[in-house]
Amino acid sequence: LKYDINKDLVLRFAASKTMTRPDYSALAGNLGLSPPPNQGEHGQGTASNPNLEPVRSTNFDTSLEWYFAPESLLSASLFYMDLTSYIGLGHITQNFITFASWAPDGVPVDYILSAPVNSSGTVKGLELAWQQPIWNDFGAYANYTYADGEEDGGGALVGTSKNTYNLGAYYEDEKLNARL
Repeated sequence: LKYDINKDLVLRFAASKTMTRPDYSALAGNLGLSPPPNQGEHGQGTASNPNLEPVRSTNFDTSLEWYFAPESLLSASLFYMDLTSYIGLGHITQNFITFASWAPDGVPVDYILSAPVNSSGTVKGLELAWQQPIWNDFGAYANYTYADGEEDGGGALVGTSKNTYNLGAYYEDEKLNARL
């Protein structure tokens, strides 16, 4: 939804539901096992997880945009994401036939594997942006995002950066657009 407060000030609100499939490497990566040194102990390892559910998210965004001069913008927005079946890192236990000096004929052994698992969490935050021509066809822009991502049960959400920012300069005319 968009509401023009006046000719230079715009208020926006958005709500959405999204679904993202797990990355192929999380579903079907390799398996690495370290057998236990002694009989009766657990082995360790890393694995993929072919049973991962898609990440589902319900999202809310609101922003206020001020177009204070031609080709110029100052904006602030708030966002909230409710993630279900998020893919985090966890541990699963699986059993493998293991051959070792203490089991030359092979025995079933439980392994505790570090693997991607479905979890849930939230991300809430703030975004600030500025863009403005400075001289002739040259301009500058900056943006900053604060994101507070938390996995249910505590802990940071894997892949979430708390502070992200960009600074840049640009040149634009009818034939060329360059950014640094």
